[in-house]
Amino acid sequence: MSVYKPNSWGRTRRPKNSTKTDQDYITGSQDLADLWKYTIGGDLESNISPSSGIYVTENQRFMHLQSSGSASGVTGVFLYLYASNSWSELLTGSAGQPYGPVVLGPNEHRIIEIYGADMVAFSTASAQGPAVTNKNYAAFSTF
Repeated sequence: MSVYKPNSWGRTRRPKNSTKTDQDYITGSQDLADLWKYTIGGDLESNISPSSGIYVTENQRFMHLQSSGSASGVTGVFLYLYASNSWSELLTGSAGQPYGPVVLGPNEHRIIEIYGADMVAFSTASAQGPAVTNKNYAAFSTF
């Protein structure tokens, strides 16, 4: 008889930034038409980076979005799956509520299920630069 030894293989113990560095903010003013050029066989491999606004999620289940400042926010989230080699917009809603794009207003925090998508991209017009305010942050977790 074997003894079960628990481990955390394949799990994140806390939400992690996709750049592997805490306090890195997200960038990107992507829209679905722009993202179609980033597919397998296209320019995907050379453009998977935070500087291009494409973030690898490593099959995580939840995305934690947070904005700081009155000029921050997200107006859309886009998902990529290797299985389909395509991008699509993430829509949220529930029974009795209309489905629509993911929207994050100033000074908000939302936890959104991304269903194990391989990559995400964002549509945001938040300010760039070193200031902590007016930034958007994303972290990913399995719990």
